[in-house]
Amino acid sequence: MEIFYQQLPFIIFSFIFGLIFGSFATMASYRIPRGEDLIYKKSRCPSCEHDLGFLDLFPVFSWVFSGGKCRHCKLKVSCRYPLTELVMGVLFVLIYMQSGLTLEALSLFGTVVCLVIMVVTDLEQRIIPDLIQIALVPLGILYLYSQNAEIHQYFTGPILGLTVAAALRQGFYLWKKREGLGMGDVKFFAVAGLFLGIDAFAPFMLYSGIIGVLFSIIWKMLGKGEEFPFGPALAISMLACLLFPQYTVNLFYSL
Repeated sequence: MEIFYQQLPFIIFSFIFGLIFGSFATMASYRIPRGEDLIYKKSRCPSCEHDLGFLDLFPVFSWVFSGGKCRHCKLKVSCRYPLTELVMGVLFVLIYMQSGLTLEALSLFGTVVCLVIMVVTDLEQRIIPDLIQIALVPLGILYLYSQNAEIHQYFTGPILGLTVAAALRQGFYLWKKREGLGMGDVKFFAVAGLFLGIDAFAPFMLYSGIIGVLFSIIWKMLGKGEEFPFGPALAISMLACLLFPQYTVNLFYSL
């Protein structure tokens, strides 16, 4: 218990920073697919386009105290904004509790920001932005460096991921005469290979498939159509293998 109280300030700070970066993720997931500036453009209400002030920009709290509505036009603001911020806060706490204040934690903080943006954009726009995939590459390199990875691991994982994804894409096309994986998914397989390496790639594939099947069922039940975005399943599977290898990767090889 004493250790918990010693760590409590860092846990709180991790959660607060997670909320802040969650707010950035909500903004980025809206602007990136539309080709809008991420730095200089002021935040605006998506309905009335009124510039948001200081009181509108507190993660979660601004949404709650405004009753989930824009203070200016009184139209509803999607709950995906506070939910994204809360998810990011929780993820930052999990990373801190697992990795502390280390180089590994720094790489994972950046990684979860990218993955959350990726999930939201794929759900809403059916795309995995190249900008996010490019940003994940140096983060993956930093993560491998924090793990004291050997030089060949920087290449073998991405090559494996790209090869497997390309084979799956082509095989599905020959079987069904239509695309099963988008090019964004194919690129992400290479990114996942960079982070996970050869040993964790098979568990990543298995869990991605299981999550994808469950997600597709829910997607159809909600009346969203036959085709569903696969990016969220890939992102969740990769994150699970990174944050909880003892329950994912080790479990896979113990079966």
